[in-house]
Amino acid sequence: MPNLTYLNCSRNPLTSIDVSKNTALIKLCCANCELETLDVRNNTELQELQCHNYNIGVIGQTSNNLTSLDLSKNPKLTTLFCEDNFYNITLDEQNSFDLSKLPGDFDVTKTSNWSEGATVSGTVLKISSPRPWKVTYDYDLGNGEKATFKLNLTYHSHGYDDLKYDENYHWQECGCGERGSLTQHTSYDNWKADGDIHYKECYICKYKMVEKHEIEVVNAKEATVFKPGYTGDKVCKKCNHTVEQGKEIPATGFGIDISGAVEDIKDFFEQIDPEIVDDIKEQIKDVIENVDPEEVADIVGQIKDIIADIDPEVVEGITEQVKDTLDKLIDVLVSIFDSEGLVPSDPDKDPESDSSTGETDSDTPNNPDDDASIGNSNESIPNTGAAAGITAFAALSVAAAAAFVSRKKKY
Repeated sequence: MPNLTYLNCSRNPLTSIDVSKNTALIKLCCANCELETLDVRNNTELQELQCHNYNIGVIGQTSNNLTSLDLSKNPKLTTLFCEDNFYNITLDEQNSFDLSKLPGDFDVTKTSNWSEGATVSGTVLKISSPRPWKVTYDYDLGNGEKATFKLNLTYHSHGYDDLKYDENYHWQECGCGERGSLTQHTSYDNWKADGDIHYKECYICKYKMVEKHEIEVVNAKEATVFKPGYTGDKVCKKCNHTVEQGKEIPATGFGIDISGAVEDIKDFFEQIDPEIVDDIKEQIKDVIENVDPEEVADIVGQIKDIIADIDPEVVEGITEQVKDTLDKLIDVLVSIFDSEGLVPSDPDKDPESDSSTGETDSDTPNNPDDDASIGNSNESIPNTGAAAGITAFAALSVAAAAAFVSRKKKY
């Protein structure tokens, strides 16, 4: 509609209107809209312009938000209503605003007469105390016209988002970078272990205050001759977490290998008449049954005390003595059993080789006492054999005990 001369669109929620093609326009009424910009530079025939706000504060009333206007191309304009235009701005944390962000073709060089509390440097508006809720300024419209515009101020209000933290503090942070509620971490007293580290967790921001374990070895015990030792557990002194379990250390033993002596004794006993062995066992049982348990306990206690007090250096000194003693004991036992006739004769041995005189038994007079002795040999052998058997059994027990004590040597 290039021939349109009058247009009234007031009190409509219009944010912009385009009248650039209405070159014949003489009167334009656009009061109480929601205009942020208005361009009438092509309307050279324009004589009256109404772009003001009235009845401000009425509920539901729309308002224009112009911050500038260019009337330099409207030489015929005689009537202008441009009062009470305002625009809302939000200041930053420094109470500043960049005027180049205003809508339209705002030109800061055309402004003047800024109200109290407002200063302009370049394109930056700075608000000082006391903090006003609005500022006003005059704007050069061209053709000798000026209008006053208003900026409603909203001061920066910190909007804090999620908690942020470092190794010492946690806080809330505004988008402007301002920190609020800066507080040191607060944790519970108990440590939590995780691999090679332990940590305490801040119960506000969940930050983990991490430390490495402080290791110490506990429950370590040296091995003795009879008792195994323990390398000890690796435990953190702060959190009491067991980082590594210890291992058992074998008992040292006497360092004696008497396996050969034990085998000799076992071979020797295999040659004894089974009936005599059974009789020996019965007699040993009778002896054991008649032993006072308190005496045994006392003896065992004394033995334990003696063993506990043995100096390892002394043990090394008696090693060879123990070996010699076992060898002599075996020799004594063999001679005892041989004298009692408990050891079977060697079938390959010459019967006459035992005679040192070369005389036969028929040449030697018989002694009646000897005959009696021979006649009663079956009765006497078990008793003397039992005595020798008990001695041998005791020796075998000693050897077995020594072998048990020294078993760790094999490790």
